[in-house]
Amino acid sequence: MSFSLVQYIKTEDSFLPDEMRLSICLRANGFSFSVIDHSFRLKAVGEFEVDLSQGITSVMRSIKECFASLDIRNLKFEKIKIISLTDKQVWIPYKLYDKTQDKNYIQTVCNVLSSETILSTTIEAIDAVSVFAIPLSHYSGLKVAMPTSKYCSQQEILTRYLFDVSSFATNTFLLHKRGNTFDMLIFKGSNFVFSNSFACANAMDMIYYLLFALSRLEIDVEDINLVITGDQYSNEEFDTLCQYVRNVSFANPLENVKVGFEFDGVDLQQYFLLLA
Repeated sequence: MSFSLVQYIKTEDSFLPDEMRLSICLRANGFSFSVIDHSFRLKAVGEFEVDLSQGITSVMRSIKECFASLDIRNLKFEKIKIISLTDKQVWIPYKLYDKTQDKNYIQTVCNVLSSETILSTTIEAIDAVSVFAIPLSHYSGLKVAMPTSKYCSQQEILTRYLFDVSSFATNTFLLHKRGNTFDMLIFKGSNFVFSNSFACANAMDMIYYLLFALSRLEIDVEDINLVITGDQYSNEEFDTLCQYVRNVSFANPLENVKVGFEFDGVDLQQYFLLLA
């Protein structure tokens, strides 16, 4: 099995998995991860490049071998969260939600393949259910390797964070970058009103989708607090956002996590989904 360790920073030589929380963020060509202790102290972050587009057995073996290369052979962590970067996601009001209709819900916004599985999680804070599709190999492969894993989409992580940090007297817009794709979420006052993902070829595409979403929701660009996070923004992207939006700030990935000096110089925004 071929894999490459992109980055690994830790605070100590070893730690006891059954006293730690592991978060893994999956993509087709690899994954990133974090380890956090009971006191919400960050113990490690890392990233691997590895092919996770193959079958269930291949995914299971790849994950195990990657962690084993770091001398993490026991994957029985106290809590394990698996975050899937998916564009196949829809929100359903909790009062209207029917578990048996998950496939119908998501097929209103996208086509679900036979190689994908549909999952759902409830977000009590906004009285809604997130229904999303992920590769079946990711779900089943990690369930074999880590049976107690809990799954969620990046939209759930971002929504929970935005709810916690939003000032309900204002409109709050969160923009999360992952490669050429941007996840956008909007709270209009205290109401969660928008969630979507867009592929953008350049900075003007990015600002077009942002302004279009605000226009459809009848929100003036002067009346939003824009919070950005994720992969590093280019100078052109950041300057374009500041040109069109008055209040632009970076999300705080350390809102709920304590970080030691070992992580000085690490761009923790790229690990935001693992820390929020």
